[in-house]
Amino acid sequence: MKKIFLFITTMILFSQNLKSQITIVDPYIEYDLALGYDMQAKDLRYYKDFNGNLNPFIGVWKNTTGNKTFKITLYKKEMDYMGGYYMDSVEGNYQMIENEGQANESVLFKSNISINNGNDYAVGIHIWGNYPALSGVAIDNTYYTASFPYINPLRLDFRLDPANNNKAYWKLKDRREFKIEGYNGTPLPMDIILTKQ
Repeated sequence: MKKIFLFITTMILFSQNLKSQITIVDPYIEYDLALGYDMQAKDLRYYKDFNGNLNPFIGVWKNTTGNKTFKITLYKKEMDYMGGYYMDSVEGNYQMIENEGQANESVLFKSNISINNGNDYAVGIHIWGNYPALSGVAIDNTYYTASFPYINPLRLDFRLDPANNNKAYWKLKDRREFKIEGYNGTPLPMDIILTKQ
């Protein structure tokens, strides 16, 4: 009986010691995206869009100038890894359409093209932030061919008009650190107003 008691006591002490050494690491702690975010965070925290802060950005947006329509489609990407933390962001694609809705309609270019020998499809727009303004990149792959396999990330600022959430300002800037020989500039609109459809 003494041996059994000693064995049980030893096992209890051993299990308590073992339990005290186990640290349960939560993969992330959720923070409210609406309260802002820390771009320097490296603790895998998750800035979640609890209140639908990004929802006004989601949908189809257009700008028609002459016979050309620039159309973007945006959707929410949840738990986007940002190199040290996660956050909900917005992604999407664009296309430039000539004579939209007519018999001779044609797509002049689009972001959702096959790259890397057909293994991937480019995401044309990746933006993050908080209502009413997001910023990030628009990927110009309009020159992408087998002989010119480059895509150029342009800085994109996308801002909603607080008085009218169906109106947005699209502003692109060339990122000087990405200079590609043979790249003659983007055919993407640089500064336009888009209307939500």
